Amino acid sequence: MVVQDNCVRVTNLSSELDSEIEEHFRSCAGKVSMIMCITREKKDPVHDFIKLMEARHKVVTQHIWKQTAMACSSPRGGAKTLENVLLKFNVKNGGINHTISAAKAALGGGTSQQDINGRLFNGKMFVGFELSHAAAQSFYDRQMAEKVKEPTVVGFSYSCGQPTDYSGFWWYQEPRLHTILYLENHFHRAFEDYHKKNKRLPVEVVVFRSGTSEGEFAEVENEANTIRKLAQRMTDLNGGKPYRPKVTVIVSQTNSNYRIMPVSMPPANQGGGRLRAADCNVPSGTCADSGITHPRLREFIMTSQQANIGTSRPTRYTIVADEKPEMSLSEAEHITHFLCHGHQVGVLELILSEIVIL
Repeated sequence: MVVQDNCVRVTNLSSELDSEIEEHFRSCAGKVSMIMCITREKKDPVHDFIKLMEARHKVVTQHIWKQTAMACSSPRGGAKTLENVLLKFNVKNGGINHTISAAKAALGGGTSQQDINGRLFNGKMFVGFELSHAAAQSFYDRQMAEKVKEPTVVGFSYSCGQPTDYSGFWWYQEPRLHTILYLENHFHRAFEDYHKKNKRLPVEVVVFRSGTSEGEFAEVENEANTIRKLAQRMTDLNGGKPYRPKVTVIVSQTNSNYRIMPVSMPPANQGGGRLRAADCNVPSGTCADSGITHPRLREFIMTSQQANIGTSRPTRYTIVADEKPEMSLSEAEHITHFLCHGHQVGVLELILSEIVIL
């Protein structure tokens, strides 16, 4: 990433004059790539107004406080602070910080990185859905049978080119509804963005769906059928030819009761120290797909994160919708674990695939 000196302009504004701030955003709309705001207070009340201006005038913003900005030039830890700021800065400006590649231990016996990419990633568009519901009602509201008024927010993210090149947006739907509505009104944007970047449509769509339980798997299958029907109407982007991508939906559940523990615990620390909980966690990437899984469902239990504090909780992944030829459990496990390393701001593996956390 290269930033020219003449591409930066510094402006002093009062955080208490909303009209002055909005006028500045209005003058910058369509002319700048980003506005970085530096305030004296870490939790300055102007933060919410900055984000409002970002949405209203379509100008990307990044807010840091003065101490963080000063720490970037400090001889002690300044390089790491600057790196953390630039990681977010680069992503906000459309850059890619991290790409996914196989470990050297997985390469051998004639298997190359290109072979792994071709098997796991090429031609695939990864999609993530997450639902955010309103907070629990008060006791008074429940006694008075008050209806929930706050809508449910549907978060929608998708890969455009590389597996870590993400885009996305969100929309509202009826409160407390666990089924995703208005898919046909929004999902076409994912196909259009993918085609714009790759000059072709994806051969396979892999959806990671969160925010649902086992009793709602049938509704998730209906969502997969909606995506298939929408894809059939994208013939104009497919050169006029019929378009029928393979759609696979994997439901992820982080609140399951599954736990994965080592067969044997490590020895106690020398000097009589007690074991920490983190010392008893399984390594990142530990996966179980038999024995403890549901006998009638295609699923696997994976601990993708490495917890430094406390006990790591595994995530349950269930392949709810798929087509022939079915994605093997091994392929689904490798894709899922690889995507857990795709966070663009942090460098540690996540409990969920990054496409869902976005």
